[in-house]
Amino acid sequence: WGIVKQSTEKLKDEGRKDPEAHPESRPAIAEEEAISKAILFSKRADVPLHIYHLSSEDGLNVIKENKDCNIDLTSEVCVHHLLFNKEDMEDLGPYIKANPPIRSKKDQESLWKGVKNGIIDMISTDHWPLPKSNKEKGWENIWEAGAGVPGLETRIPLILTFGVEENRISIKKFVELISENPARRLGLYPKKGALAVGSDADITVVNLDDTMEIKAEEMFSKCDQTPY
Repeated sequence: WGIVKQSTEKLKDEGRKDPEAHPESRPAIAEEEAISKAILFSKRADVPLHIYHLSSEDGLNVIKENKDCNIDLTSEVCVHHLLFNKEDMEDLGPYIKANPPIRSKKDQESLWKGVKNGIIDMISTDHWPLPKSNKEKGWENIWEAGAGVPGLETRIPLILTFGVEENRISIKKFVELISENPARRLGLYPKKGALAVGSDADITVVNLDDTMEIKAEEMFSKCDQTPY
């Protein structure tokens, strides 16, 4: 937190209010430090650890290094960290302001690799339905816009499209990331997260040949904006 606070204060003192200032205020080393510290405490206390909202290659590497070190360690990544990078801030600005922030294209590519090779166990959303009026403030002053991206309704179609359809992950890996692994982590498997005798019949039917355009006004969420 000290790194983030100091970086933010420095940028504000310099008069920075542009959207790109937000990711600069939260450098990847802050995430790397936080994950390293959490893993150290988890090892010493011998307790399970789940890293949520992973956003950087540096953080991913720390998890990779400790994945097989007799520690009950899992991690997740949000949809927006897989689909956006810092270059998108110019066009989308406050609409993709999130904590942790959207990072570089290199980080984005590393996260997809982490998803594919099993270092990352789940894909989540951090659904945060801020109103458009709140986000719009960020064009003039990024610090005034709230941090968060709506994504609850769009997670499955987006990951099927940009993950499965674009051959970044298999349909089997998709099911593990979206359903099986979360159920296992929460102690609900095989009651949840499986198609088997005795499991709850929670089934989603998807037509992979269907197409749709995501529109904020058609979402069931109270949110009236979406970066998608």
